[in-house]
Amino acid sequence: MRKTLIKRFSQAHLLLPFHSPQPPCPYNSGIFHPHLRPPPHASKLGSTSTVGSNSRWVFTTPIPPEWVEPLYDLSDLASNPQPQPSPWVNQILKLLDGSVNMESNLDSYCSKFLIKLSPNFVAFVLKSDPIRGKPDIAFRFFWWAGKQKNYIHKIECYVSLIDVLSLSSDFDRVRCIFGEFKEKGFLMTVFAANSLIRSFGALGMVEELLWVWRRMKESGIEPSLYTFNFLLNGLVNSMFIESAERVFEVMECGKIEPDVVSYNTMIKGYCKAGNSKKAMEKFTDMEKRNLEPDKITYLTLIQACYSEGNFDSCLHLYQEMEERGLEIPPHAYSLVIGGLCKDGRTVEGSSVFENMNKKGCKANVAIYTALIDAYGKNGNVNEAINLFERMKSEGFEPDDVTYGVIVNGLCKSGRLDEAVEYFEFCKDNEVAVNAMFYSSLIDGLGKAGRVDEAEKFFEEMVERGCPQDSYCYNALIDALAKSGRWKKH
Repeated sequence: MRKTLIKRFSQAHLLLPFHSPQPPCPYNSGIFHPHLRPPPHASKLGSTSTVGSNSRWVFTTPIPPEWVEPLYDLSDLASNPQPQPSPWVNQILKLLDGSVNMESNLDSYCSKFLIKLSPNFVAFVLKSDPIRGKPDIAFRFFWWAGKQKNYIHKIECYVSLIDVLSLSSDFDRVRCIFGEFKEKGFLMTVFAANSLIRSFGALGMVEELLWVWRRMKESGIEPSLYTFNFLLNGLVNSMFIESAERVFEVMECGKIEPDVVSYNTMIKGYCKAGNSKKAMEKFTDMEKRNLEPDKITYLTLIQACYSEGNFDSCLHLYQEMEERGLEIPPHAYSLVIGGLCKDGRTVEGSSVFENMNKKGCKANVAIYTALIDAYGKNGNVNEAINLFERMKSEGFEPDDVTYGVIVNGLCKSGRLDEAVEYFEFCKDNEVAVNAMFYSSLIDGLGKAGRVDEAEKFFEEMVERGCPQDSYCYNALIDALAKSGRWKKH
């Protein structure tokens, strides 16, 4: 009898619109769950309705909570057969606010609407965008869901949580969850293997990474190109370069050939290890295999060349990028311009800077500072000041390094009063003045014979607790010696 009544009730209820405060249910889509309580006006459907005449029999026994899934299958009801997200998903996401009452709010909500969240639902929520970047909330939700009556987490729940935790480099909780994951003895799936290898690879957790790799092979899962690349990335991030080389060789000799990502990962590894020669060899191999290097390839190599002081190679790689028509990221411009300026090649650095502006790529404080410093050291202080003013007019706020190179340039060119003005401006406007400011002023004033002022800045430097370097001491000693006042000190 009860089964028949519920069925009739559901048919009638399909005609009812959704209204508040009813829990989210896709009535408009034609989907109905018979265990949901009908709206208060259900009895007004008419005297011929089964619901109106027999509704007291439908609910004579307690209704058990219903397991809700994250998606509804509309293939029988809509022209678009794609599953649609359940309205319950957004309601649950709203409750995941990280408050101290979050778990009790979830309990109350699920109890009120007689629902329980299925493992598929939990995994879906953990993978959703609003939860990514919120490891604490994800962790609490996972444990709360696990306490539901008759609930058991599926492999996807563990994998989705580990993915969220890996994004915030939460090593301790990743190890905790993965330890429980291994105890469960899940059968490895393609999705789980790829996701775990990506997560552990990003974290550089090699032991866990290799455990998943072995389980994947034992389960008969063939690694894809993505799997190999995740594995390479994990080994490189952990500086297991030789192991990464062996994996790369397997790819070269096997069915799955390395792609641009594979090469970029190996190039990154060699650069991190300080072996730019091997990195360049891999770069050359790419062209032999007809693989086009991308902007990541070039940026990685430019960073390595800059670190080694090989500024010619930086410029050459930058020019190659231009020839290939690749988008040049701001950081690449910064490295090339900074390298040329360090090498005293201010004209070439300025040329790259202007080309950068023509292409609509906005400069940054570091690029302006490098050029200002280069002009100041070359004695072209006017150009340095012009660039400084241009920088401010374009909305960039000079930092202590920028002001420091301005003061240094003015001191070197003998424009000491202007240098002191900039120095005082920095102190009045809470710009941190460091040893570079004081050393520049002491050196400039000392060389100009203004020894008393140089001594004053040295004493102020000591009072402010600013560390004195050898350059500062040598500048003061030289000034005192030339003035015949060395014996005083």
